[in-house]
Amino acid sequence: MQPDKAFILFITGTSAVGKTTLYESLRADTSLSTVAFHDIDENGVPEIGRGPWRVYRVEELLYEAVKRQTSGQTTIICGITKPSEVLESPYFEQKARINFMLVEASMELIRERFAARVSEKTQKRCLR
Repeated sequence: MQPDKAFILFITGTSAVGKTTLYESLRADTSLSTVAFHDIDENGVPEIGRGPWRVYRVEELLYEAVKRQTSGQTTIICGITKPSEVLESPYFEQKARINFMLVEASMELIRERFAARVSEKTQKRCLR
């Protein structure tokens, strides 16, 4: 892809809204094989300092994405991200083509997804 066509896409939204489901679907699309994909939580989440860690991780991924974009590669980043944190990052560049996709769902669906997660985690603990 040409540098002027490459972009950075942040897939964001509240927990259990379906960000990762959408992200995994895009990642599986073979027509997007040249796109760099990153999940903010891909290397795990520390138990302490989640807020500062998340901001640092977003900045780290933005820095890499801007570098890739200048060489013509699109990057898709998934995770809870505030646009203001990206725009205020020292790695934000005005010329960078940054887009945000806010994923939304009904409260009913979010409750169902949280309940499924709790059930799954409980089952995993019982199997240990």
